[in-house]
Amino acid sequence: MSYTICYLLLCLFTADVVTYDCMDGWTRFGDSCYYFGRNDVTFNDAQQFCEHFHCNLVNIETQTEMAFLRSYLSELKAPTHWIGLTDELIEDVWKLYPSEVNAPFLDWYPGEPNQGNGANCAAIYETFGYHWIDEPCAHHHRAICETPIETDAIVG
Repeated sequence: MSYTICYLLLCLFTADVVTYDCMDGWTRFGDSCYYFGRNDVTFNDAQQFCEHFHCNLVNIETQTEMAFLRSYLSELKAPTHWIGLTDELIEDVWKLYPSEVNAPFLDWYPGEPNQGNGANCAAIYETFGYHWIDEPCAHHHRAICETPIETDAIVG
């Protein structure tokens, strides 16, 4: 009995906590990993590109997350990127894509969105200070993919 207790205590104190990190080529911020695409594609093709990695276009949910993306994109000097945001179902009701949850945070460039029914997808533009503009979904921009980081696990 005492050996069993000692063994259990030894396992408990020598167990390692494993923190999962992002895949090579991905960037970690908070509880997510981000991949910044290098090819210009349509909105739907950008989402399919992200799905290849078992994730979606980025859903920007806070000012803090947007500040990270703005800083990172300005370092990349990348001109335009799709984000997971659309008003395709109801004009001027912007929802996260593909979940269709109302966007909890918006970062439109002043005067945006301004293209009406012809522009149902959102993109981040360098020339607009890395704020959002509405764009026709058939235009071509790079994808920003986001996936949650795996939760910590105890191994031992």
